[in-house]
Amino acid sequence: MNCSRHMKRSLPQMPCILFSEKDLMSQCQPEILDHHLSGTEGKLLVRWVPGKGKSTQQNTVQCTSWVSHEDFLFPALARKYLLGKAKSAPPDQVDGLKLWADDCVERERCLNCLNTFHNDEAFGSNQEIDFCCFLCKCPWDHPLKRTIRNCELGCKFHRPCCHGYRNEEDCESFVSPVGKVQEELLESMEKDGGELKGDGDAGATCNAEQDEDAGIASQDIEIVDGECEMYRRCLENRFSMPRRRRDAVVVCINSGVGAAAKSLKRLGLKASRIIHVGADRVAKHVLRSNHDFAYGELGSDDGIDHIVGLFDTLTDIAEGAEGLVQKYGPIDVIIGAPPRAKTKEERAQYANGCLDFAKDVARLNKQHHRLDDGPFFLLELSPDVKDHLPLDGLSSCVLGSSLFVCNYPIFLERASLLSIRGSSGLSSNHVLDSGTPFNPALPRHQLFLLLFESATVLVRDLFVSLRKALCVGFSGDSWQTVIHPKLWNFLSMGPNGYDVQLNRAEFGPEAFSLRLQTPDNSYPLDAEKYASHLLGQSSSVTILDVLLAPLQNLFNTNDYGPRYHVATRDKKKPVASPVKVEPKEEMTDDEADLFDKVERSLAPP
Repeated sequence: MNCSRHMKRSLPQMPCILFSEKDLMSQCQPEILDHHLSGTEGKLLVRWVPGKGKSTQQNTVQCTSWVSHEDFLFPALARKYLLGKAKSAPPDQVDGLKLWADDCVERERCLNCLNTFHNDEAFGSNQEIDFCCFLCKCPWDHPLKRTIRNCELGCKFHRPCCHGYRNEEDCESFVSPVGKVQEELLESMEKDGGELKGDGDAGATCNAEQDEDAGIASQDIEIVDGECEMYRRCLENRFSMPRRRRDAVVVCINSGVGAAAKSLKRLGLKASRIIHVGADRVAKHVLRSNHDFAYGELGSDDGIDHIVGLFDTLTDIAEGAEGLVQKYGPIDVIIGAPPRAKTKEERAQYANGCLDFAKDVARLNKQHHRLDDGPFFLLELSPDVKDHLPLDGLSSCVLGSSLFVCNYPIFLERASLLSIRGSSGLSSNHVLDSGTPFNPALPRHQLFLLLFESATVLVRDLFVSLRKALCVGFSGDSWQTVIHPKLWNFLSMGPNGYDVQLNRAEFGPEAFSLRLQTPDNSYPLDAEKYASHLLGQSSSVTILDVLLAPLQNLFNTNDYGPRYHVATRDKKKPVASPVKVEPKEEMTDDEADLFDKVERSLAPP
């Protein structure tokens, strides 16, 4: 970003008020712990500590988060850190760090220019740009780039350019989205004689009706076991020499709210590190709240280094594969959830991209860590791309609307999968507020029974925090004081990422009904529907439990506590048949004995 030319023209000549980095540090101060540079994309690992003289409970939580360079509000601090790292960095990294540091100088100038205002632009008692448009990403040649307007009804200053205005005449009587709801609320109360009468819940949750096709036809099941020589060799080596087992390093693509992490813990497969790939901010909040001790929401540590926010997409992690394997590898397991792709071509591209990524990781594991075994992968894809994939030697399982592909045997009988598919007690069609039917096909109904019972609560609490930051002008507070810095990443959504409406069924703050845009910007959702949206896009924990079970004997084990124990099954009516390992006819006696051990180890107690 180059704004020097615009700065010279737009900096005021008279005394000004500057909202600076130091002001942002008054409540919480960031500490940079690590950095990651892939191509031109830089990210910083930041931990938040209390500001000077601050000791409130909110600020005692030292949450660590990866923040992109464009979203980091402290470029001077970043520059100091990067120049320090450049002094001791390998020669091939020095130039990249110095260029990044130079960009921080330019970014600091841009932010100072953006937050410098004339004295006659009186701030009154609310010397702050509102949460929704504080982090402006509009082009520098926008005619209203440095114009601010006070919303008297919302009690905060805003940037009209972020709200879609193009000229000063249109924004003379500016009213923010929160101010419009306040205006509508006051008008309604005047019409009703000072009382707000409800006319239904504007934030109603998804309607549900029973799915008549809950029964599963046997022709929906198709299992193909590949050769999987690498798995058999690795299994034999680690059975004969248990010390070769180690803690797994796992990559979860489209990690969502953490179905794969939950399944790994339920299986007792010990992981030293899980790299979660995903772009949805709400999903990452739910995932970290349930799994990541560093996020500050959990009372105990699972011992896993959860890396969240470093990679947003498959493309990001594929382009940074070498740095990933060098720093965090070797990579042992790759788990891919279904893509959010609308066309068959996009789904096929995602599937082939995952397979290519696994090949690259295998090559890099061998190159940098001398590891010949792995990574083992399990990908959930759409069945319509099966004919477009190189599946020779791989195992696959078509289960209703899902195609699972892996490079290890699927030790299952058709009856086992039928039992799993038919075991769900919930079978519903959900309709989102856009009117589009949302029908998460089985087996994902299992998700509503097993995956994060607290997901809806976490999403609801997040929405309350964001609404409080958006409505902070009514209390005269600053959004910095009411929302933890770990949620400051929502600043980058801008006004277009939020939608505030009047909920006539509620009073007080609850009357301001907040909705957030999904990452594909298809339609805004309230808290309840956003939670359903996230759950419906995730993999079934029950299916993952069964399909990942063959990997249990390749790695160390760990008991993650009762929270993750697989529920006790009714012996008369089992939820699913136990995972069964069947020796092939061509096996030698020794190989058959080996797989008998696997079968006994996987059988339920």
